Amino acid sequence: KNYSKAEELVLRDSINLNETDRMLIATDIDLYKQLPKLAKNNLNKYLETHQKDILALEKLAEVYIILGYFTDAVLAYEDLEKMNSKKNYSEFLCQSVTLNADHANVTKYCHQLQKKDPKNNMADIYIGISQRDQEKYKEAIKSFEKSLKLKPTEYASTCLAESYYLNKEYMKAIEQFK
Repeated sequence: KNYSKAEELVLRDSINLNETDRMLIATDIDLYKQLPKLAKNNLNKYLETHQKDILALEKLAEVYIILGYFTDAVLAYEDLEKMNSKKNYSEFLCQSVTLNADHANVTKYCHQLQKKDPKNNMADIYIGISQRDQEKYKEAIKSFEKSLKLKPTEYASTCLAESYYLNKEYMKAIEQFK
């Protein structure tokens, strides 16, 4: 967490690091300094000559999420799925399309996540958020309840309370918020 010291060491000892490590550390320092657009630009430039660098592309997808460039994040995660079959990017895709309000792809990617990892409660949360955004409150309530059965979380509980409220079930909303 000592980014000033890290930056000093990178500048002094960067010759001992490989190119990817330098880029990833520089990106983390840019993010710490709250310069995500600079991080994005540097990663994109780096990836022009290192298209197959999975770690750099993963970091770029994270930066896209930070910047709110959800469509770009989805494209990056789709590329990563093709490049790296050993890692499951379903949760990242499910999250990214939900944040992008791409409701058709929420169904696609979140169901893909449920198939690959049935115990992952985030798929139901993201499906519920999508349903709530579409004003399908009863369906959203079912999704959040299903998520809470898999794994109780404050996130799902809050989403459920909000959905009760939006569905005009005020007493249930109050109880859930408690």
